Amino acid sequence: MRCHLEPDTWNLTPDMLSVKFELPNFTLQDAARLANWSYGLQGEVRPLPSERDQNFYVKTASGEEFVLKIANAAERRDVLDLQNSALEHLATHASSVSVPRLCPAKTGETITAIEGPGGTAHFMRLLTYVPGKLLAQVNPHTPDLLRSLGRVLGTMDCALQDFAHPAAQRELKWDLKRATWIRDYVRYIAIPSQRAIVERFLSRFDLSIAPALATLR
Repeated sequence: MRCHLEPDTWNLTPDMLSVKFELPNFTLQDAARLANWSYGLQGEVRPLPSERDQNFYVKTASGEEFVLKIANAAERRDVLDLQNSALEHLATHASSVSVPRLCPAKTGETITAIEGPGGTAHFMRLLTYVPGKLLAQVNPHTPDLLRSLGRVLGTMDCALQDFAHPAAQRELKWDLKRATWIRDYVRYIAIPSQRAIVERFLSRFDLSIAPALATLR
């Protein structure tokens, strides 16, 4: 479930929640050079959106499509290895699902260390591009579409049942098991009726969810 909250009305800033990231600052020319230098690719390069990384779409003259991903400077290598390992696991255990495939650099590495503008260190990866349309841009959300989405999510969940990685055991703001971290910031919600919504759900979490966590897989 997702609810839409207007940031201005809640009077919360990214700094309060510590989820603001300074994105890498590579140009299209930088991306083209890195794609050629590390992966031997030449062709069309254009930017793609991202929350915390910098992504570039790369299409070669032969029609091959890739995503060049440059990680945030604060990103840990072991977390990227976790992502890579999960993708490889899904490719083997959920072959019916279209997931990006890792493309090694000319050195054989799947995670390459590079230097950004100003000498900042970053990690870079290349993955195959999976064409499609964002769910938010599809209208209407028909029962068949939602059923298909649920089937894909269920397939991935089932395939990941036996997946494990040391970096998965980390604190994450979006981990629902640790939802109560937000309690210290509720006071920043200026409008009492909106603050009460959050407080009500935190109380429900304390009463119904927290006691059951230890019994879950």
